[in-house]
Amino acid sequence: MFFRFLPPRKIWIILLLGFASGLPLALTGSTLTAWYTESNISLMSIGFLSLVGQPYVYKFFWAPLVDRYDPLKIGRRRSWMLLSQIGLLLSLLLMSQMNPAHHPLGLAFLAFCTAIFSATQDIAISAYLTEAPSLNELGLASSFYMSSYRTAAIIAGAGALIIAEYYGWKISYISMAALMIIGFIATFLTPEPLRETIVPTHTLRSAFTDPLCEFLQRFGLRIALLILFIMVIYKLTDAFALSLITVFLLRTLHYSLSEVGLVSKVFGTLAVILGSLVAGISMKRIPLFSALICFGILQACANLIFIWLFYTTHSVSHLGIAIFIDNFFSGMGNTAFLALVISLCVKEFAGTQFAILSAFTAIGRVYIGPIAAWVVDDYGWPFFFWVSILIGLTGVTSLFFIRKRI
Repeated sequence: MFFRFLPPRKIWIILLLGFASGLPLALTGSTLTAWYTESNISLMSIGFLSLVGQPYVYKFFWAPLVDRYDPLKIGRRRSWMLLSQIGLLLSLLLMSQMNPAHHPLGLAFLAFCTAIFSATQDIAISAYLTEAPSLNELGLASSFYMSSYRTAAIIAGAGALIIAEYYGWKISYISMAALMIIGFIATFLTPEPLRETIVPTHTLRSAFTDPLCEFLQRFGLRIALLILFIMVIYKLTDAFALSLITVFLLRTLHYSLSEVGLVSKVFGTLAVILGSLVAGISMKRIPLFSALICFGILQACANLIFIWLFYTTHSVSHLGIAIFIDNFFSGMGNTAFLALVISLCVKEFAGTQFAILSAFTAIGRVYIGPIAAWVVDDYGWPFFFWVSILIGLTGVTSLFFIRKRI
């Protein structure tokens, strides 16, 4: 009787795929920032380091190829998952052999390559996420995906910092590369979605143009542009605040690598799982638009906790409170936002349309670094976090312009 209440197999596979998708992000983001920070690289240089994430913005250029071709003849989604995971494993191992103090540009280039493979994996996994769950499974699938995605990101951030503290950055990145085995397992367990029976578009040109034309015809130019703006602004509050959070904790508040890592791993992992699950359960009872508004306000205002952390006494318990609150409400916002993105895609063009929408989401995360560094340099940390809150509330307000289409 008990097993009848368990989620179906495809939801558990989405859990594993979420982990594989979330693992590389921190290794080219916050963890890489910590590595450069420990090597005494300047703040402005670290700000520009976020540009290695540009493949997440431009992945829609090669997303039609992922939608169209099956290079390994094991299914379009599974083929591209496996190829990108092999690339991720190799690039992370190569990164482990570098040192930012001696080869800052070389390491940044390898991080850029890692981001390319990671973005390609995201295209294939996102398409599977759009195709596999039924409509009534959408909230649960989004919750499982975001829980494991953020858990992996925290392990790649917090876990990598702890390992680096005691065993060095080389062992840290080798360990993270080994965790990509979870991605391989998920890929081999993943059945190709039934939508695989749909015939791919007949020409390569139509593979690029059809998804965009369908999106524009369905929403119209004005609403489509508003949707793309919301893709940029809704999660920008997190992207802005988190772009330099590692520098804030290590260099300004003088927490150690192990303190930041351990607290983030314990409190951050617990918080993001709880936040995502609470959001997933809540979304069974409240409309998607209401969830986006409520969770968006909470995730924006959660950045107030970092202003409190700046002025309060140095304490690991205070750090734990801040990390928990920020991750809990961020997990809620992520779950609702992911459900929105999935709902805006049609299954026939799942990979390309999801790539386009998530690419706009990545714009803030990738390009905000230099601006964030300038704000901190000129105005200080409290003002920096107030700006992040204002950005988040702007994103929430913009949802009202497309309320009827959600």
